[in-house]
Parts: sequence; C-alpha cells; structure tokens
Amino acid sequence: MKSYFDDSWKDLSTIIVYGLGMVGKKYFSILKNDFKIKYIVDNNPDISSYYEGTKVISLSEMVLLKGNEKIIVLASKKAYDSIKRDLDKQGLSEYEDYVRFDDFVKEWYWQIENKNCIREVHMSVNTNCTYNCEKCNMFVPYYKDDKIYTVAEVRKSLDVFFPLIDYVFVFSYLGGEPFLNHELKDILEYTYRNYHSKIGRIEIISNGSIIPDEETLSVMHRYNVLVRISDYTAQINYREKLEQLISILSRYGIQYSIERSLEWVDFCFPYAEKENKLLIKDVRTHMLCCAPAFHGLNDGKFYYCHVAWSAEKAGLIKLKDSDFIDLENCSVNPDSKRHLVEYAGGDMEGGYVSLCKKCMGCGTDNPYSIPAGKQKSRNTSNKNGKC
Repeated sequence: MKSYFDDSWKDLSTIIVYGLGMVGKKYFSILKNDFKIKYIVDNNPDISSYYEGTKVISLSEMVLLKGNEKIIVLASKKAYDSIKRDLDKQGLSEYEDYVRFDDFVKEWYWQIENKNCIREVHMSVNTNCTYNCEKCNMFVPYYKDDKIYTVAEVRKSLDVFFPLIDYVFVFSYLGGEPFLNHELKDILEYTYRNYHSKIGRIEIISNGSIIPDEETLSVMHRYNVLVRISDYTAQINYREKLEQLISILSRYGIQYSIERSLEWVDFCFPYAEKENKLLIKDVRTHMLCCAPAFHGLNDGKFYYCHVAWSAEKAGLIKLKDSDFIDLENCSVNPDSKRHLVEYAGGDMEGGYVSLCKKCMGCGTDNPYSIPAGKQKSRNTSNKNGKC
C-alpha cells in the first residue's frame, strides 16, 4: 500500500483547517475534539472573524502566519480542485503540507494511528415519506411497498458493521422521512449506548414535516443528535410545520441545521437511456468523479453507493455481489477491516458499481439539475407517505 504521509505527520496535535462551507461546518467540531485548530482559512468576505472560538483568516494571511502546521482541507471534491491550485501557487505540496479531509480520514488515521476510519455512513430506517419528490435520490416514488425497519433489524446491521470499523465521523439515519419510524428513539438509544465511542456525531436527515414525540426528542437531546433539515418550502407548502419543528428542537436544546437547496442534481435514472441523457464514457472515471461522501449500511451489507441500495430495494435494478460487502461473511481481522475502508474509497471488483452505468451521479460530469422538492403525483396504489 502506498504511504502518503512521512514522519512530519506523526505526533500531529495542531492543525490549520481550510474551508468553512457546508463540509467545513459539518466536520469542524468533530476534528476539534482530536486536534488544536490554530486557524480556519476561508476566502468568503462575509464570514465573521471567529468560528466556534477559532480565528478565521484569508489564504494570504495564512501564508504569512503559518508555521509547521499541516492543513486539512474541508471541502467538496469540486471545491478542493480549486483550493489545491491556490495552495500549489503558494509553494505548498499535497500530502506534504496539506491534504483533503477524505484522504486524511482514510489514510492518515490508518498509517499514523492504525485506525480504520470512514467519513460518513447512512442508514435508512424506513422507505415511506410524507412527500413524493419527483427526483428523490432514494427513489421513494418507485417503491410499491413500504419498509419500516425495526430496532432488531437495525441492531443486526450495526452489530456486524462496527466490529470492522474503528471510527465513523458522522453516522446518519434517514428515510424516506425517518420520523415516521416509531422505533427511532430505540434505534438512537441502542446506537449511542453501544457505539458512541466509535461515532463522531449521530445525525437524522429529515424534511421537517413531522414533529417527533417527547420521548424521541428527549433521547435526541440526551445523545446530542443533530437534525439536518432539508427545506423544501419553495416547492411544498409546509412552512408552518417546519417552523414548529425548529421551535420545538430549540426548546429541547437539540442541534439542527437547515439546508435550503434550490436545485438538486438529476441522476437521470431510471429513464436516462430512454431519454438519451447518458453522457458516460468511462464508467470507472465517472464513479470516481461522483465519489459519494457517504456510504450505506442496510440489511447487513455495506454499500459504496447507498443510492444503489435503494434503487434495488425499489425494484429498479439488480445489483451484483461486488456492489456491496456482505458484512455477515466478514471475519473481524485487520485485512477485512482495511478492505472495508479501501472499498469505501472505490477499490472494488470490476472497478465500479453496477448503477454507475445507468446513473449520471452527483459529480461534476453531470450537467443536469431539477428544482429541489418538486412533487410527483401519487399513484393511489402506492403506500408511500402514509403515517
């Protein structure tokens, strides 16, 4: 295996973080638990001079102030390419002076601290939803029957996954709409009590249309669960319900974030071939361009692409055995543990996931987009959205 980090990366205690966008804010507080963060570098002139007590400076200021600290770049793949060019112009070198967060998670922790780490893992606790988004990235409109996972089913997946992993920076529960699962509080309770030492933060991804019951709210507060709310009020009339949820989360002291995306990328699946929209020349390159930040855990299997899991569950595609790792067949040893992280980085038999040949993905090679949350008329025979 290639060694990316020399001895200068050992005994790392103080770092500089580059990036205060969506990725930066998501992982900053988790990194802060392990490292002293000297500065945050960001070139957005509207940001305040401090973030969570850490001074925010520009790239030009960093060049003057930087000592021997290593730079961890918290940014999307697209943004990283631009940041890399700027850092290279300053005479800095990748893997010598700076590194992208994804590589830091995958390689530095393994090579320097002998820890098997993954940036983000998602698990669906149900496939029903309150809405019926036309281009839902979990293909909810295509499900003929809902699946709501019990705490016993979730527990089974967690118990075969976490013995193979040392740390997951963010572990997220989603749906459908996860607050439709009435066992969610028990799922959160089990996750935290058994695996909190291996998780940086537990999150719930919600559309903000459901108010959890008091027991669930209490559990979320107790275990510092963050609720990531996707705001679709530009397309769907539910602002009053959304604001009610925000008020209740605030009252319970539960952390939340609101993502107001006006556009989604259009995967063009499952109709891309019919509409002649596929622009994929090299499938392996296409998959690595998409490079999902999150991977999937469901039904005792680990997925490079969680979207592929849902596409098969909705009956849209049949996956190959190489499209996932069957965790129940994995022995807990160093080779199996490392294979899990290498797989998360795209090292797999055949070179790509089956769905990649049919899905335009969310990389820079996908030019198609659609308004976020645009609704599709419901098929009355479909059970989606029933509470």
